[in-house]
Amino acid sequence: MVCLEQNTFGNIREIALNKIKKIMLIIKMFGRGFIFYKKNGSFLFFKRIFCTTKNRNIIGITRVRNEELLIEDALRDAGKVVDSLIVFDDCSIDKTINKIVKSKKVNKIIINTYWDINCPENETIHREILLKEAHSEKGAWIFNFDADERFEGEIREFLLENLNNDSFDSIKIRLYDAYITKYDEEKEYKKADKLLNFRKYFGPEYRDILMIWRNKKYFKHEGLIQREPSGAKNSITKFRCQHYGKAISVEQWEETCKFYETYFPEPYKSKWSNRKGKAIHTLSDFGNTLYPWGEELFTKSFILDN
Repeated sequence: MVCLEQNTFGNIREIALNKIKKIMLIIKMFGRGFIFYKKNGSFLFFKRIFCTTKNRNIIGITRVRNEELLIEDALRDAGKVVDSLIVFDDCSIDKTINKIVKSKKVNKIIINTYWDINCPENETIHREILLKEAHSEKGAWIFNFDADERFEGEIREFLLENLNNDSFDSIKIRLYDAYITKYDEEKEYKKADKLLNFRKYFGPEYRDILMIWRNKKYFKHEGLIQREPSGAKNSITKFRCQHYGKAISVEQWEETCKFYETYFPEPYKSKWSNRKGKAIHTLSDFGNTLYPWGEELFTKSFILDN
């Protein structure tokens, strides 16, 4: 995988080497069944040579970086909802791409070949690039998910039943954070395992996040660190999501703390720096009682006040 991190020692040799690696990547992707069809700066766009999906009512989009551990199950889980997937890989240096190309639902892949440490701005830029690619498709719905999220509910059935229902144009999904506790700290997640219900305990705090919207061009990403698009006119809240960004393993927790401390501005920097060494939880990160996934959690839950 070609990937140059931003540094102060760039030179002509590195630039030339990067061009050679890009050519090698294009050849390698062709061997995996994906043809290169356009370039935009450091972004290379690929599409599946022999597309297996004709009806694309629901298009899934996701942005990933170094998600080798989770991506296989993430695409399989989202594949139950969507007809076609578009993946943005932000210069992964592990085997994420190897996993992505194996998913039959993935029809387009955007690969960033130059990792920029300006994470807050790029979060939005990359998602907008993904969104524009989805706009070029004919699907009625766009479903935006992250690799560490797993969903509950008959999402696909609901979207297909409401293809022509113009009473709402978007759906917010209720997201709960999973936590590692003393009861399951020895539990190890392995590649391709089912992540849904992997942890027992969740915080009662939830966020209603816009994850599904109609394929309309008035939706767009703008600003800094914007996971949700702007433009929604009439949203409803439906379905639930288990978020495992804090609950894969102690090692992953520490890596996340270091990443936010290094590359993100305040208040993210201090918040995650203070969480180092605190992967095992007795309470949520907000000081509240943890509950097993189920009705008690849902009854006692409340919206997280950011």
